[in-house]
Amino acid sequence: MDTWEARADEARNLAPRADEPDIALRLLPLLLDAEDTAVSQAAADALLARSDRVGVALFAEAFGRAEEDTRNKLSDCLWDDDGRVWSLVSATLPTLGVEAKALAEWMSSQESRGSV
Repeated sequence: MDTWEARADEARNLAPRADEPDIALRLLPLLLDAEDTAVSQAAADALLARSDRVGVALFAEAFGRAEEDTRNKLSDCLWDDDGRVWSLVSATLPTLGVEAKALAEWMSSQESRGSV
């Protein structure tokens, strides 16, 4: 079995090519890594660093499918010092379909709590 570090490196290496369907299919299990949430975080950070719809869409799909521990780790990726990632995701969500519903609802709950 690969180490979590190897899986995290794989995610970081694949993320720039996430717009290729076969690569996206390889990234989704890394986002949902059942063995170590550090892999999920590395994949999410790399996808969100793309700052595009493709990265946000894959992140949102994973968020909707994730178990609670993984979802918590993925949500940590939305918080950065200047709010850039939150703003990017907020602006992109309306362009996505039903796969983004869970993330949109979670973000809305955070905003209503004044967490943002």
